[in-house]
Amino acid sequence: MQRWLAFFDKTTPEKTIKEIINMDKAIQEAQKRITYVSADDEALRAYQMREMGLSDWNSRLFDARHEGRHEGKLDAARKMKKAGMPVTQISEYTGLSAVEIEKL
Repeated sequence: MQRWLAFFDKTTPEKTIKEIINMDKAIQEAQKRITYVSADDEALRAYQMREMGLSDWNSRLFDARHEGRHEGKLDAARKMKKAGMPVTQISEYTGLSAVEIEKL
């Protein structure tokens, strides 16, 4: 981790950067990609678009997981409520508020 931080730190001396690159295969590969992308405006644009796409995809995936977990909690709370469990206990188990549970 320390090597990566030094690699991306603009204040790291060039000599140290070269040593870090020689020590770590992953950093060598990153340096190759940086060199390739920065050499061509079209390649840089394609790289940025890909990164934006991956970021958007990860964001949507995170949101979907969060929504799925929330739906799962609601389903569990409905079943618990139907079984006659107290709202306070349902809230404790699911993390849902009493207001949310009462609306079910």
